[in-house]
Amino acid sequence: MTSNALHLRLLLLLTLLVGLASNALALAPHEILLLVNENSPESLAVANHYIDARKIPDRNVIYLDVPRADKWLTPEEYTEHIEQPVLKATIERGLVGQALAWVYSAGFPFKVASKPLSVSITALPMLRGQEIPKQGIIKGGSWRSPIFSGPSSPGGKRGESISLIRLAPILTTNMPPVCISLGYTGERGVTTDEITAMVDRSVISDYRKPDTPVILSTNQTIRSKCRSWIFKTEPENIRKAGRTVEVGHNLYKGSFGGYMGGATAIDTTQLKLSGGAIAEHLTSFGAAFDQKAQMKCSAWIRAGASATAGTVEEPYALWTKFLHARVFEHQANGCTALESMALATCSPLQTYFMGDPLSRPFMDKIAFAPTVTVDEKRELVTFSPNLTNDNPWVILVDGVLITGRLQSPRVSLPFSQMSSGYHTVRIFAFTDTAVRHYSEFVSGFTVPGRKQVTFKEEPAIQGQTDGKRRFRITADGTPKNLRLSQGRRVVGEGELVELDPAVFGSGPVWLWAEADYEESRMRVRSAPVKIEL
Repeated sequence: MTSNALHLRLLLLLTLLVGLASNALALAPHEILLLVNENSPESLAVANHYIDARKIPDRNVIYLDVPRADKWLTPEEYTEHIEQPVLKATIERGLVGQALAWVYSAGFPFKVASKPLSVSITALPMLRGQEIPKQGIIKGGSWRSPIFSGPSSPGGKRGESISLIRLAPILTTNMPPVCISLGYTGERGVTTDEITAMVDRSVISDYRKPDTPVILSTNQTIRSKCRSWIFKTEPENIRKAGRTVEVGHNLYKGSFGGYMGGATAIDTTQLKLSGGAIAEHLTSFGAAFDQKAQMKCSAWIRAGASATAGTVEEPYALWTKFLHARVFEHQANGCTALESMALATCSPLQTYFMGDPLSRPFMDKIAFAPTVTVDEKRELVTFSPNLTNDNPWVILVDGVLITGRLQSPRVSLPFSQMSSGYHTVRIFAFTDTAVRHYSEFVSGFTVPGRKQVTFKEEPAIQGQTDGKRRFRITADGTPKNLRLSQGRRVVGEGELVELDPAVFGSGPVWLWAEADYEESRMRVRSAPVKIEL
């Protein structure tokens, strides 16, 4: 099936499913697609860490066969190795209308080389299979994102801060997926350790609401002057959202909660960024990692930022290609980092987003203490949110939304609606506002039954020097087949699986054993086991 045909199927499905927005949240783990390049050790390592830190459902992790991870892909390579398999998996896994963002792990190029001007790899999904615009449109920054909330000029129209899932039914089939990279690990980028450290800082900063100021730093160069009208009009609105703002000439010393300026380089050793900070500097080659000139946006990740952006080609100092200062207002109103940046970028075709999409330092935390009770006698699993306030809530089992918006104190699910074995449950409580603040609970339960499957790691064979890991799978009855899986990625089959650890990548790895039974057409899954590599 071609990309155009896949996009058409997605649009038709999306038209039917936009009503699901009433049951969804601000950008949450089950609403992103984590894309992993299985040919890149860096990509596997970063993905392993992010899955563990952000509890990404295995249904939302897509492993891709991307031929190279450095610098660039051709448009044809992007279509074949990224776009088509992602669209296919989105449809097959029932994620249309749920998955709103693509998140590249490390180990991907930073741009797609289109003549004469390249396009950021994090911008291409927004085109939804359409041809890359002509040179004049890219160069002039006139392609406008349907997500940009304005204003485009002093006194111009201002859209509200809004969660992407609330925006989807407004834009309907004009709603594109937004996209970000966890980090570029090629030359002049970041290391896997720097990315995982950024993720850890970001997770810790959620809901913390730091009181450090946002800095809008000015100077007399065109890099600053092209956004001077924004720096004059927006501080008041950022303050109204509850944040402190400082505007001044060449500000770069101190502790900051966000930074925006225009310069070829900033001495980041003189500043300290609080957790969840978004920081960027407007310059020509901030994300042109193939160019030696100028400071790269990756320096902000090393300096402590949770998200940043830069251009992959000469932007000609056009403000439309860079973050609008409203990014700090959106973040203060509770939007995630990726939502904030998407709402604040007018023409992102050459803009590379980097960082943790789920960073949410200003989101309100919902007080609840969920419980999951398995009643074998009544053959029911009961979910109770135990909310402090009367917030709506939803349940996902194995990454699938199984309820609409709930207001009841509990919901029960009969065993007959699930297979035997282990299941993951996610309970989200949220606010009924334009920006949906939420809290999440993730746990698991086992449905008892005659068919169960388990696995364990076998001890190394005496004298073994190849470093391989061995896993033995045990299942009740006579299964049709046995598998060991890393999420939805099958890594081995049979009762005894022997694997080179490089298959998994380093870091925390979650594994499951699965058994298929032909007579009942049932797939049974074991409880997951985390191993450290």
